[in-house]
Amino acid sequence: MRASCLKTLGLIISALLVVSCAPVTLVNIWHNQEAPARKFHKLLVVSIAPDTVARQLFEAVIVAELGQHGVEAVPGSSLIQGNETPNRQIVEKAVKESGSDGIISLQLDRVAKQTTVLPAYTITYAMGWYPDAFSSWNFYTYYDTSTYYVPPTVITDEKWMIRATFFDAGNGKLLWAGTFKTVRPDQYIAVGQDVARTVVKNLASDGLI
Repeated sequence: MRASCLKTLGLIISALLVVSCAPVTLVNIWHNQEAPARKFHKLLVVSIAPDTVARQLFEAVIVAELGQHGVEAVPGSSLIQGNETPNRQIVEKAVKESGSDGIISLQLDRVAKQTTVLPAYTITYAMGWYPDAFSSWNFYTYYDTSTYYVPPTVITDEKWMIRATFFDAGNGKLLWAGTFKTVRPDQYIAVGQDVARTVVKNLASDGLI
């Protein structure tokens, strides 16, 4: 019983160490140097993701981050039905309905699988440290030890790319773009927050918001 618990704990700790790494890495950023300087005041946030939950969460965290910087934003999922894949006509309609002058688009794409091998390790504990042994406790068994071996663990993650783009809703011109990579697409909130902070920081730095 004790050995099983320790094994489970060890695997959980190992998994947390992997997950605790930054969920998103910035790959590159592009700025439209020819675009005239102007600020946008209301943005439509549209996410293209594998499922409705991911789409709604990505949009929500971007909208929240923009709100913290005093920028009004509308999630696309509030205007675009969950079974609709955003295309030009659908987004244009959402722009008109929301009265937005700018569009932030996020697209999540799976590109590869990544395998991580966690090394084997051992756990040593005193035999008398768990309830099952209380009835047989004595000086010798208390200080006797046992070593439990945890074999290597293989974790396979899918590598995903996230493309963030910012468009002028009036003329459709691309003004800013950023590419991110992640192996934790299931951590929608953490991934979305990392992307949101970078996008908003750059848009503010460029004077777009």
